[in-house]
Amino acid sequence: MHIATEVRCPVCEGQSAAESQAAASVQIRDQIRQDLVSGEGEGQILAGLVRAYGPTILEKPEATGVGLVVWVVPVLAVVAGLAGLAVAFRRWRGRLRDPSTPPSDADRRLVDNALRSRSQDTPA
Repeated sequence: MHIATEVRCPVCEGQSAAESQAAASVQIRDQIRQDLVSGEGEGQILAGLVRAYGPTILEKPEATGVGLVVWVVPVLAVVAGLAGLAVAFRRWRGRLRDPSTPPSDADRRLVDNALRSRSQDTPA
């Protein structure tokens, strides 16, 4: 059953050969049982199933060829995303003013104008 959990049901959506009761999955489990009795190892059994059904029969893609892309691309995407966030945060942080820096003349004029317009809007 352990080996059957690593194999997809060829006719079911989202089930392993261990979970499915479809005829194809029962046949795969029987084949696995026969191969184990004849002395084959897990790797040999899985390789035989891949030969018979193709690489999509495996629940986990092989880490070679196109299967390697399936494993590497998500990792690269996460790394690139984290690097992008690090750069963005560094730029954002660099734009923040140091709190110990005194306000510029333009900042003072802006605040004075805002206070003046507020005092004119407020009834006496």
